[in-house]
Amino acid sequence: MQKSIGSTSIILFVFISILFYSCGANVVHTNTASVPNNWMISDTIHFSFDHIDTLNSHDLTFLVRNNTDFEYQNAFFFVKLSYPDGSFLRDTVECQLADYRGEWLGKGSGKIKEVQQQFGSNFKLDKGGIYQLEVTHAMRTTTDEGLKGIEDIGFQIIRKTN
Repeated sequence: MQKSIGSTSIILFVFISILFYSCGANVVHTNTASVPNNWMISDTIHFSFDHIDTLNSHDLTFLVRNNTDFEYQNAFFFVKLSYPDGSFLRDTVECQLADYRGEWLGKGSGKIKEVQQQFGSNFKLDKGGIYQLEVTHAMRTTTDEGLKGIEDIGFQIIRKTN
């Protein structure tokens, strides 16, 4: 009896491992960067990535980690995606970080929460080479101290499944 329970546990472990691997298998690239404590509107966060899969469509997801010092319900960001050939896309991304009652959204415990916001769907990253992603905050702060409460900014590229 002891042996069959061990075999069942191993089979269950392998099945769960395959399930978790397949759920994350479509994430092609993830990158995050820490943000200065007092993020000035002139401070740009830079990312670069080499994209190999030029055939499939992709979704782009924006990641924001904030702490409870963030004073607003939502945050706005200017995002610029530059292609290897010099062309680019520019957009404004809004991330809702708290609901109308002031309750923090996203995952996490304690002072830190992480929110994911899709900002591009069915993108064709069809040019081989280095892509650049630039992020600046678009918040109007009332002081010269900059934006407080944003810990990290990041993004994910997710391969679309047909």
